[in-house]
Amino acid sequence: MTNLFPKTTVLITTGIAILFSAAFANAQTSGRFHIPFQFIMGDKMLPQGDYRARIDSYSQRIELISGKGVTMTYLAQNTPPRPGASASTDQLVFYKYGSVCVFRQIWRAGATQGRELPPSKVEREMARRTPENPATEVAVRVRPRQ
Repeated sequence: MTNLFPKTTVLITTGIAILFSAAFANAQTSGRFHIPFQFIMGDKMLPQGDYRARIDSYSQRIELISGKGVTMTYLAQNTPPRPGASASTDQLVFYKYGSVCVFRQIWRAGATQGRELPPSKVEREMARRTPENPATEVAVRVRPRQ
């Protein structure tokens, strides 16, 4: 009778390696951006500056990492498809309430569907206070820094 322990260990180790590599393959970095104004993401006000944006398709999360290493991570959902209206470059989309910009979407170049953050408590409060002036969707095409 042969010893199955080494074969089983190799198979389990190989399976774990495949699972981890699939998870890392799903994390898609969208690039580096310079955002020239302060903005809200979730319930936090963030300063202008350089950011790295990442979409993790596996966990359905958007990560925004500041140049100082501060990471904001939020669960996102797919935007409704926009056939024929794909972005020419990676872009971030902000909703503007008066003079306040709220980060809401990220689009990859060539995609007809982006990822969208749900409205935060802060954003819902801003919308409630200004029902006569609804938010304006501002497609701020922030070009990736090289």
